[in-house]
Amino acid sequence: MNKNNFIALVILFFKCFMIILFLGYILPKVFNTYLEHFTENTRNGDLFVISKQNRDIISYVIYYIKSYFY
Repeated sequence: MNKNNFIALVILFFKCFMIILFLGYILPKVFNTYLEHFTENTRNGDLFVISKQNRDIISYVIYYIKSYFY
């Protein structure tokens, strides 16, 4: 393995690590700052924990949008 292949491999691993870090840590934190009133647990990046009342409101909104278009 020559030097250029090794440098390319290191850059590839670094890119994969940054993508995983972005998707798993930074993106849920950013979404939680915007969707704090939707979620009950906003710690640790729990993105898809939606309380029952807000889930009912969201389902009603989706139902009215669907009934408007069909």
